[in-house]
Amino acid sequence: MKDLIRKILREEAKEKGLNLLGLVKKYRSLFPKEGEKVKIINSKTGETTADDLFWSLVDDVDYKSDNDYRRVKQIITDIINFGGFGKNEILLLHKLIGAKSNALDDAHDDKIKNVSDDSWGDLKADIISRGKDFYLKALNDFDMVQKMANDYDYNESFIYGFPYPSEF
Repeated sequence: MKDLIRKILREEAKEKGLNLLGLVKKYRSLFPKEGEKVKIINSKTGETTADDLFWSLVDDVDYKSDNDYRRVKQIITDIINFGGFGKNEILLLHKLIGAKSNALDDAHDDKIKNVSDDSWGDLKADIISRGKDFYLKALNDFDMVQKMANDYDYNESFIYGFPYPSEF
């Protein structure tokens, strides 16, 4: 049975141009083990004990290559399904992106102009989608974030790429 699953994974991955089996192996080692608690280490930066998992996933889905949240959602869904993960892992991913989004709120929400609440959510998600280095820079550089808002330098919306537990 395992060989059949691996064969299907390889064929599906070839169609998508992904090393899905490699991603599944990688995330098996990155997702917390059962009973292991994920904690927020620094609420100002949104840093958690699962940041390696989160930022690896952000890098692997590479949203900014095409701004296609449907593609991102399919990759994450495939990792969850083929990795034997479930609702707890999806909830964790939402918790992790929420911690990053909350840190951006704490840093800039009271100062940001020229964006609606909905657009601010899209801008925060787009900042996160650009990876850890960009995100950390944005936390400390309000002028850069305001320029992104003024120039509409963000897309709707990376957050849609994170499936909900009810989809499994």
